[in-house]
Amino acid sequence: MTQPQREALIDLLHLALLADSHVSLKEDTSLANAIDAIGWDSPRPREIHMLNSISKARRAAESEEAGAEFIRTRAALFETTESQTEAISALQNLLNSDGISAEESAFIDRLTKSFA
Repeated sequence: MTQPQREALIDLLHLALLADSHVSLKEDTSLANAIDAIGWDSPRPREIHMLNSISKARRAAESEEAGAEFIRTRAALFETTESQTEAISALQNLLNSDGISAEESAFIDRLTKSFA
């Protein structure tokens, strides 16, 4: 996974958490594990990206249009089937950690369609 893909995946993970307006302790733990698993390869600290990412995800969650644009721009960075599968897998693992809601399932569907 490239560094831009890592950053995009972190952004998508944060937005996914907001999909059902409920963040459980299981999701919080799963998020930390997912972020550790994807690694980081940038001189800029991961924590700075994460703080910015959370803020951007919150703004994107405020409207359907903003959310769609957020997903579309991040999805564009996953150009191969392998990278797309890796991203979807990370998101599904996060969202399945406390049971996937209808809103979370819709989020995965929108992302999958953005890859097409």
